[in-house]
Amino acid sequence: MLNVKKWMGILRFWSFIDAVVPITVGAALAGSRFNVLLYLLMVIGIVAATFFANVVNDIFGFRHGTDKKEDIAIASRMHPLVYGIATEKQLVTVSILLFLIASACGSYIVFLRGAYVALMIVAGALAAIFYTAGKHNIKSAGLGELLMFIIYGPMATVTAYLVVTGSFSYSALALSIPIGISVALVMLANNIRDIGADSKAGLSTFAVKIGKLMARRIFYSMLASIYVLVALFYLSGLVPLYSLVIFISMPYAIRMTGMLDAPDSAKRITYFVALLGSLLTVGVIL
Repeated sequence: MLNVKKWMGILRFWSFIDAVVPITVGAALAGSRFNVLLYLLMVIGIVAATFFANVVNDIFGFRHGTDKKEDIAIASRMHPLVYGIATEKQLVTVSILLFLIASACGSYIVFLRGAYVALMIVAGALAAIFYTAGKHNIKSAGLGELLMFIIYGPMATVTAYLVVTGSFSYSALALSIPIGISVALVMLANNIRDIGADSKAGLSTFAVKIGKLMARRIFYSMLASIYVLVALFYLSGLVPLYSLVIFISMPYAIRMTGMLDAPDSAKRITYFVALLGSLLTVGVIL
């Protein structure tokens, strides 16, 4: 019998939020041109791709010996291979299934919208694989936060608007920046927490390169920039007045500054991404 709770943990089910938020905001900007079928295909495709990336990262993290029991984060979420919850063969099978689902959704969207969408899908797939695959991977190069910003910010939000409407939007591009920053914060928080373990494993993440103190300062600056940028975009006419509704989330944002050392810091900050995305979506619709 399928153990749903077990596989929700393996897939890191909560991470679907990072994938759905930019798609939802981009599609909501379409207004009366909103297309339910295309929106659902995008959501299913990007969630499958996100879960695919999570599983692949676990496989390569285990193979490279960087995911160990003494790592607090690994223990808190019970890494499937480190703790023997699943076999590598099972994870490979699931990753292939997820890849096929994402590819099927993407193929239909590409059929409708053409080469640009195809390029975005291929780029996202390669990024997911090479984030931890190989000796000189994206994570080791300290580019994880930048990658998250690009994929779940401009790439996802602008592409979502394009898929639904068939056109480009400067408003989608503007809103994609605070969204991308919020998702990059999840990665940065994860890497701040893992500085000790990553250093021992020889992984030179962005947080390892600059040190914990500077990484924290950058985290705070990025968090503040979300509110500053949305205010500036409103003043410049790029986003609607109701986008300022995101300032409701400031109390939670302030609380997040004390979460960086928690074992589940990435998960907690993902909830902020959900809150921010929900408020932006409401603002756009209003």
